[in-house]
Amino acid sequence: MRYLLFPAVLSAVLVVVAGQASAHPAKNAQSSPRTVLCGQIKNGPFNEWTIPRAAARQLGLPARFRGRTWTVAARGVKCWFAMRNTRVVLSSWNATRPGQNFPRPARSLRGWICMKNRVAPGTTGSSGGLCAFLGVGERFHFQNYGSLTLAQIKRLATAGKLPSG
Repeated sequence: MRYLLFPAVLSAVLVVVAGQASAHPAKNAQSSPRTVLCGQIKNGPFNEWTIPRAAARQLGLPARFRGRTWTVAARGVKCWFAMRNTRVVLSSWNATRPGQNFPRPARSLRGWICMKNRVAPGTTGSSGGLCAFLGVGERFHFQNYGSLTLAQIKRLATAGKLPSG
């Protein structure tokens, strides 16, 4: 189903051949091949997005997600790196349109490309974004799930019922 994000977007669309190797935390760290929910960032930029009502009913979720809390997940990078740099990327959330790359705001993201999610058919607003290291499978992403707690998000991700926009 096109509304399930964590598994779908992570295996996503960024295959870039060039890149600079600089601040790359996974080179010195033990990388994990699976996606890890790192935590939530409170008081980020406000965001609102919806999924179709039929999909929301099927998943047992609200159709609208809104708020300032962002959930961060990582694959192949340490959570401290994902959490710290998500804050940096979110600083330009309002200035970036869905489907566009975020500006490279920090040295710590040299060699990375970060993109705001496109708006999926039948939805409104962008649900979040993702950052990937150029030419490598390491990435982290961030989603706004409104008032859902980290425990609820983990339960939904495990059941394969986590929506995206």
